[in-house]
Amino acid sequence: MKKICIILASLIFVWVSECSAQQNMDAKPVLVHTIYINVTTANRSLNIDSLLKIFKHYVLDANQYYTNNKIIKHWYGHDSREIIIICELKSWSDIEKAENRQDEILGHLPSSLDEGGKMWSLFIFPEHHSDEIYRVVAE
Repeated sequence: MKKICIILASLIFVWVSECSAQQNMDAKPVLVHTIYINVTTANRSLNIDSLLKIFKHYVLDANQYYTNNKIIKHWYGHDSREIIIICELKSWSDIEKAENRQDEILGHLPSSLDEGGKMWSLFIFPEHHSDEIYRVVAE
């Protein structure tokens, strides 16, 4: 009986330690947005890679809530229209602040960046896209 109590107490101690370690873990959230390229006759002469670099510089890099961001363009496969935007945030509480700041930045972009709305007509933001929130497991 004494051995069972010692084993049970040890298991409870290990379980409590693991639970405490998970609560103290400072997991950084990562936002993943999926958009698609919509090439039409009006915008087919635009350089998509250059536009994505402009978007990254003026919108993503200007957002102080993002600690890191990347734009990944689909390279090969059945749907080469797909673009993934990955943004790492400082904390979970910054998700809403970052989205509000991004809307604010987009509202104040110089009109010279998007003459005639061609840049925004190039991208499709689907209603049922795979925006998800991830956390960093290993760096």
